Amino acid sequence: MDYLAVKWTILGYVDATTYKLSYEPTDGTDSPKELSAALERDGSSAKVTGLQAGMDYFLALTAYSNIGAQKGSTKGYYKTAPRLARLTLDEAGTNSLTVSWEVLGNLPISSYSLRYELAGGADSHEGLAPAPGVGDTSATVTGLLAGKEYTLTLTSFDGNNQANTVISGTYKTVCQNPLGMESDAIPDSSITASSFADGNPPQDARLNGNSAWVPKNERSGEWLQVDLGEMMRIDGAITQGHSRSWITEYELQYSADGTSFTTYVGSDGSDKIFTANADDSTPVENLLNNAVAARYVRVVVQSWSNSGIALKLEIWGCNAVPRLSGLTLEDVGLNLDNDDQTDDDQLTVSWEVVGNLPISRYSLSYSLGYSLSYSLSYSYPLDQEVGSPPTADATSATVPGLQADTDYIIRLTSFDDTDQPTGVVSGTFKTAPRLSGLTLDRAGINSLTVSWKVFGNLPTSSFILSYQLADGSDSSADLPTPPAAEDISATVSGLLVGREYTITLTSKDESSQTNAEISGTYKTAECDAGYDLSSDGTDCFVSVISALTLKMAGVDDLEVSWTKAAGAQIDSYSLSYEPADGTGTSEELNSAPEPGDISATVPGLLPYTSYIITLNSTDPDRQNGHTIGTFRTESVISGLTLIRAGIDDLEVSWTKDASAQIDSYTLSYEPADGTGTSEDLNPAQGDISATVPGLLPYTSYTITLNSSDDQSLQNGGIVGTFRTESVISDLTLDGGGMDQLVVSWGKAQGSQISRYSLSYKPVDGSGSYRDRELDPPAADATSATVSGLLPGISYTITLTSFQPLGNAGRRKRSEQDRQNGVITRTFRTESAVVNVECAEGNMTISIPRVALSGVDVDSMHLLDASCVATVDDDFVTMETRLEECGTRRQISGEDKFIFSNEAIADEVIDHSGAVIHQGVSLPFQCEFLRQFDITQGGDVMFVIPPPRFEIVDAEGEMTLEMRTYKSPDFGASYKSADFPIKVTPDDRLNFGLSVTSPLDNVELFARDCVSTPSTDPNDSPRVDIIVDGCTSTAP
Repeated sequence: MDYLAVKWTILGYVDATTYKLSYEPTDGTDSPKELSAALERDGSSAKVTGLQAGMDYFLALTAYSNIGAQKGSTKGYYKTAPRLARLTLDEAGTNSLTVSWEVLGNLPISSYSLRYELAGGADSHEGLAPAPGVGDTSATVTGLLAGKEYTLTLTSFDGNNQANTVISGTYKTVCQNPLGMESDAIPDSSITASSFADGNPPQDARLNGNSAWVPKNERSGEWLQVDLGEMMRIDGAITQGHSRSWITEYELQYSADGTSFTTYVGSDGSDKIFTANADDSTPVENLLNNAVAARYVRVVVQSWSNSGIALKLEIWGCNAVPRLSGLTLEDVGLNLDNDDQTDDDQLTVSWEVVGNLPISRYSLSYSLGYSLSYSLSYSYPLDQEVGSPPTADATSATVPGLQADTDYIIRLTSFDDTDQPTGVVSGTFKTAPRLSGLTLDRAGINSLTVSWKVFGNLPTSSFILSYQLADGSDSSADLPTPPAAEDISATVSGLLVGREYTITLTSKDESSQTNAEISGTYKTAECDAGYDLSSDGTDCFVSVISALTLKMAGVDDLEVSWTKAAGAQIDSYSLSYEPADGTGTSEELNSAPEPGDISATVPGLLPYTSYIITLNSTDPDRQNGHTIGTFRTESVISGLTLIRAGIDDLEVSWTKDASAQIDSYTLSYEPADGTGTSEDLNPAQGDISATVPGLLPYTSYTITLNSSDDQSLQNGGIVGTFRTESVISDLTLDGGGMDQLVVSWGKAQGSQISRYSLSYKPVDGSGSYRDRELDPPAADATSATVSGLLPGISYTITLTSFQPLGNAGRRKRSEQDRQNGVITRTFRTESAVVNVECAEGNMTISIPRVALSGVDVDSMHLLDASCVATVDDDFVTMETRLEECGTRRQISGEDKFIFSNEAIADEVIDHSGAVIHQGVSLPFQCEFLRQFDITQGGDVMFVIPPPRFEIVDAEGEMTLEMRTYKSPDFGASYKSADFPIKVTPDDRLNFGLSVTSPLDNVELFARDCVSTPSTDPNDSPRVDIIVDGCTSTAP
């Protein structure tokens, strides 16, 4: 009930000993009442209870003295708050609760919400949808679990959607329903027994039926089993006897899979023995103290009447167990995402999850429906698993890859986090008969032949086959003679060559209703290679004309020519043309070429415009030729030429057609490397030259000049690429030496140079470019020295200048400036004088150190690395005897010995691969004459050591020497420095021959000795000195 709490204040002194508080509704529906509890003398508040909500009340407070005299009073009108009240359970169902409520007073209600949840907090709350209406005073909550307590909360909301009253209550659904033995809801096939007597099968064990189950033997342990079809909540059982027989005691067993059974236990933990019947007709009910969840229930006989065992049964319970339920067919169709439609039917099923069933994953399996001897137990495997099973929160799924018009068993199994099955639901469903596999069998140039398949028992009375161009450019047409009902192929004729068509086949039943439809898009054949397509698209032919070629292009006409096959019969030509950019329509040449022509002129064209020209020829019967080409008329401007290039501008000129009408020019320019944006410059109408200013030095620019007529149509276009001048020039050699070059250059006045880069490399390609990065020329320099070069080498020297970009900030150097000049020239270092001395029995090479820049001279050596150099401040010297340090000897002709070696410095590379010291190999040689003319006054060719050679045979080796002696005693011989020796014909010459050999039987014999003006012994004049071993006496 509602109440009003009031308080008051006593002003001054009131001689009162008691107070009385009376109250009554203002509408007169009740008589005045007094507050039952006495008010204290010094009290200042009171609470009036037992009132009605939302009503106006009159309250009066009166003070009395101890003799009952009234000492004072106060009164007022007050109203209790309107509210919701008395949420009451009107009806409890197995899966529903119906509640009602009252609205007390004028409670402003714009909407309700009714929420419900398991009373123990086992799940989250749900909201009733739709919510109760504003005028409702009752509602039903459905979809609940049986035998469970739920807390229902009703909330009302005012016009501002603010809650203004909340009431709640806890109520329980019921779970004591008969599960179907008496009503036949449980089929006979689901009732089995341990045994049965003839005429009393287990299917007769239905409560209040005309018969009963009787086991074959009267003994303890006989049982009757009921399969409920799914997991259920079991609350109890009702037993009944029949024909003077009954059971008196039984145990109750239950199972989830029909294999493993549990016996129901009592409160003491032992197997519960239930008391059954005392006669053959009165039903006896036994309810379970603790309900169990099961699919299979057994009543196991423990004792029975003297007349025997007979049993009729009903099981009490409900669908209160969290479970999967209601596997339902939602859709029968095709998986159109699969190209292979021969085995691609699908079934879509849905299901319901009842209660708080733990699900972490699903398994969805299926098999052909003729396997009807299947079990619904968790362990029974079906033939195939769906590759992508439903997700844990799904309530529907599709089984693809099925056959048409076929029964399928589909089973859905749920699993918890431990991968144990928590629910299973199955059903048998059938795919639909259909058409499938519309396939192209043959494509001709004017026809398409298609075939199809009929899956299942599709009731086809007739077919309609329609076709149209796939691009929708024509309307759909039906095949004039449609396929017969038994046909599985058809041909569509009269089509265009090389075009795609959409073909649709529709099946009609006896009522002319569409029962299946398939379609496909197919293309007619293209013309074979060497064939052309006729202009109407219906025929292919070998063209008798070809090679449409531009003969001459003018600013307003195009002359074309073509080739005609020898002996070709041409009755007429047609020539059409249209702008290639599609901005105009195709036009026919007014005067078509004559049959004998092989060229034609197309006049009246726009300048500088590309045209597509099409030439067709026909014989008396049909088109027999086709050739096509795209050609452009000439620009009215041409010859964009560079007149002058400055460091910051370019002046260009052009030529324009004398008869051309030019209303305006547009000149655009941009860096040729694409690093900048295009900018425009507009020359005047009559100009034939223009200067492009404000350019960057030493930069290539693409300049484009377009012209337009008075209708703003472009009639000319020319393009050229030109480069501005470098700000540096005239790279000149000012001096140098064997290891350096001094160069200078000029730079443009006022040019900005932030830095230089100077690089160089040998012209012969023996080295790569090297930069003077460590010591580049200063920004204001006009000369530089390139050091560390090799003598006698030509070098290409490249000098690059850069200008600042401005606002460089902290950018990298490569981003702070740009190149504005480059000059390149080739110069040669002075040759180094390398001294080679050839002495008697040895040779020496001396190399100036300045010529060995960058070489590790201390490690230099000859071919034999043990023969090392001698190094001082000026020279690197290496010496060897002719037979040592790897010296090589060869004979040149009959008159010369050549001894050669190499001065070598090895290349030195550090661990990173960088070259520390460069390698050098300098070959050198000495040549010695085998024969020498000592009587001529000419220069001696080389220093002559003793003529010595080795003769190697099987016995050893010997040395033969010939010397010229100063006197007949052969005591002193001439040395190299004595030559040339001047003698007269009368002077006596003394020659000595000797041989050194380890052999003791060697004899020396001089057979012939002659004197001639040259090394040729047959030259003239000739003086015989020894002839056949004898001294000559000839004058």
